[in-house]
Amino acid sequence: MTIHEPECIALKRRGAEYVAKLLAGKTQRQQLEFWQQRTQALLSRQAKAQAISEKKCLPWYSTSGDFRSRGIGIIQHPSGRMPTEWKQAAQSG
Repeated sequence: MTIHEPECIALKRRGAEYVAKLLAGKTQRQQLEFWQQRTQALLSRQAKAQAISEKKCLPWYSTSGDFRSRGIGIIQHPSGRMPTEWKQAAQSG
């Protein structure tokens, strides 16, 4: 009986092999520069994704009122008023 490794493990292994090939033959200083560049690229992509997410979501999201004290946000209607059904759900929850 053959035991197959889960796809997530195979993916992790292939990624590690790819990085090992990229770093092969580099000095420690070159490896450090590689990781600094990759980290900056990651942070840049994350910032862009966050900006897109906030642009799409923030007009509807608020942490105002007594919800802030409980550490949760509420969804608001674009008009600035909360529909009655949402108020009832918020008060009961």
